[in-house]
Amino acid sequence: TLGRMHAACLQCVQERGGVVADRQDDDGSMACFGVPQALEDAAVRALDAALAMQGAVAMLPGRPQLRIGLATGRVAVRGGVPYGTPLHLAARLRQRARPGESVVDDTTRRLARQRFDFAPMPLGEPLKGIADPVQASRLLAPCTRAAFDPPALTRFVGREAELAELHHRWAQASGGGVVTLVVHGDVGAGKTRLVQEFLATLRADGGRYLEVRGLPETQ
Repeated sequence: TLGRMHAACLQCVQERGGVVADRQDDDGSMACFGVPQALEDAAVRALDAALAMQGAVAMLPGRPQLRIGLATGRVAVRGGVPYGTPLHLAARLRQRARPGESVVDDTTRRLARQRFDFAPMPLGEPLKGIADPVQASRLLAPCTRAAFDPPALTRFVGREAELAELHHRWAQASGGGVVTLVVHGDVGAGKTRLVQEFLATLRADGGRYLEVRGLPETQ
């Protein structure tokens, strides 16, 4: 059963771009996302993998249950093996989890709060070996809200030329033309925000559109 459990967990991790960095004991493993290659959605992938592992293991004979801890932060890699506080924090959170639970630190929760539902989890006693106070939450399920409801945004400034170009192309399409437009730029340049502002004006004017997204973790 342990062999099948490890195999099921390994598949869930690898399907989401993670790597199993260490078999800690017969019934435990450490998986990393964003190591050795950085992933902008590493927290989302890790949480999705945690839910998948819980579900896959629960289907095995005897219905075993996992305790999972997840933490996000910087690590150092030596000889292909990661080292750092996030690894210890994840291990301590796992110890506080009940069978069938996944417990996450607050950094992970904040990074993925638009995609998953969480419940606060008071830790009580400080975590052994962790100096700073830790806020923890239980991972519940993929969010029941609209999957891409944007968080509160600051005032949109600049990008007038780009926004005008989008409206120009929209007018062409509304007149019966076929238009394909690609918005590209460096990470963090504001591509998503630009499109959000454009779509907001369409909604205000009664425009109709179909929005389709390709998620990086499902490539």
